[in-house]
Amino acid sequence: MSITTKQIIKKQPIGIAPDKSIREAASLMAKENIGLLVILDGNKVIGVVSERDVMKAVASGANLDDPVISIASKRVITINEDENIYKAAELMHGNNVRHLVVMGRDGSLRGVISIRDVVGETVRLRTLAESTVPNQEEPSPHTD
Repeated sequence: MSITTKQIIKKQPIGIAPDKSIREAASLMAKENIGLLVILDGNKVIGVVSERDVMKAVASGANLDDPVISIASKRVITINEDENIYKAAELMHGNNVRHLVVMGRDGSLRGVISIRDVVGETVRLRTLAESTVPNQEEPSPHTD
């Protein structure tokens, strides 16, 4: 059974304009209970800002009224909506990220998935598999 990234997107992607403040980004993340915002210029993804980016900015004494683009990563790790969750896990691991931006075949933004989403689905699949496989008992040795 192959589960695609499209199947584990939990909600619509939350985007923010590049000129919005770091403070506004942090507030939006808290309100929506999310760890990553997609920075959009119109419909084009131009960056991402994570909760870690915000924490680093606060810790370094950044002006929270500065534009969010000033702390964003412009290197956006994306995955196609039709890729399976194992490919997503590989991409996350290989790029040392906890979120992936999910894109449609037409290049449009579909959503964001987190490592929590991938692990949760993997655990669900394993539990399902274990509950449907008959219990295999060790054969008893023959005594003649």
